Amino acid sequence: MPNLIGSFRAALAADLALRFPDADIHQGERSGKAVDRAKLAVFWAGSSEQDGRVVVGEARMVVRYWPVTAKLVDDAPAGVRDPSELEQAGFDLQDFLQAKQVSYSSTGAWFCRLTRVTPDYDPDEWGVEAELVLWFTNPSVI
Repeated sequence: MPNLIGSFRAALAADLALRFPDADIHQGERSGKAVDRAKLAVFWAGSSEQDGRVVVGEARMVVRYWPVTAKLVDDAPAGVRDPSELEQAGFDLQDFLQAKQVSYSSTGAWFCRLTRVTPDYDPDEWGVEAELVLWFTNPSVI
């Protein structure tokens, strides 16, 4: 059986590279902020079977997006950055992922759903994180 998680991750990473051509795309978890070029990372965050429906598998994928680090605001208190760049990054990521919810059936996923997009205002991270849930045939069922 092919690795559904790896196939989905690779397909999503390829699509992200097309949508965000000026960004570095990483397959696997990473941390840290983007300084010169935007960065995205796609990684698996665990799997389970759906409660009450043993034939349905669920997997969670995370997409982290670090836009180029915002400049400090001149009239703001020390270390405060303009949040509008993170808000735009979150919107861009959400817009892209919601349009792709049924685009990966060739990987074995029935569909995926964007469940959340959250900002990370930590100056050492400064990015947004999206969580996707994939639904597929549970490979453990005989």
